[in-house]
Amino acid sequence: MPAAVKPTRRERNRYVAVTLDSKRPLDRKEVGQALWDSYLRLFGESGAADAGLWLMDWEENRGVIKVTHKCVETLRQAVATLQSINQTPVRPRIIGVSGTLKKTREHWLKTSTKKNL
Repeated sequence: MPAAVKPTRRERNRYVAVTLDSKRPLDRKEVGQALWDSYLRLFGESGAADAGLWLMDWEENRGVIKVTHKCVETLRQAVATLQSINQTPVRPRIIGVSGTLKKTREHWLKTSTKKNL
């Protein structure tokens, strides 16, 4: 059984809150594919692999993208180049960046992780 990765060796992540203004609701799958294609076009396979890009949440044309801490600026560039998704014009906006998923959801997307009792 492999040993656990020490905290000093673990990859640090950032969570980027994004909204895409469009005329119709966008599906998680098509947004993820468009984001991945944009990143590949700009930075190639090596850059995309280093970024650890992952679409965590997607709902009502806004969501959270997980990326390594070194690639936040490259993600901003990739998001900025999105102009259309499946022939639907979009206007991307990065709302904010946080170090934890919980704070990203609470602060930038205004959704609570606490259950109502």
